[in-house]
Amino acid sequence: MLSPITVRPATKDDVPAIARVHVASWHATYEGLIPQSLIDSYTVERRETQWEKHLASDEYVTYVAEKDSIVIGFAMASWGESAYGVEYMERAKLWTLYLLKEAQGLGVGRDLICAVARDIVSRGHNAMSLCVLSSNPARAFYEHLGAHYVRDHAFQIGDGTWADAEYVFADLQALTRRPTRLP
Repeated sequence: MLSPITVRPATKDDVPAIARVHVASWHATYEGLIPQSLIDSYTVERRETQWEKHLASDEYVTYVAEKDSIVIGFAMASWGESAYGVEYMERAKLWTLYLLKEAQGLGVGRDLICAVARDIVSRGHNAMSLCVLSSNPARAFYEHLGAHYVRDHAFQIGDGTWADAEYVFADLQALTRRPTRLP
């Protein structure tokens, strides 16, 4: 029998595991898309500091996916502001969705986004934006879930300028109705 995958709200005890998944998936996802020196600068120690702050704040909602009590992915969102500083009263922002490579293609990303969507809807928001590196093949995943492309933006990482594609889930209710493995 296969071990079940569960999705639950993150706690401060998850910081080391989230940081580990964040770094591992960042390395796997962006290899060949951004300079290796930037990828190598992404460390677990730096991410732990970041995640301690995020999980201590009431401005973010974070969910983790686990298999055999090991975190294999996570998603984090906030509300009230887009990635580029334009205020949206009813739009939340999906800041991160990262999975270990072995967790991809199993529905874990969908389950995490649906968990975040349910939480965001319960707080009175009905839409959610996200940005993804324009050259990232994950764009197809977001489109499959119903996100609509809005526009590209230029941003800087280190010394380079890159393109980010902004998407919007205009109806979070649709995501909350998708079948998932949530408790």
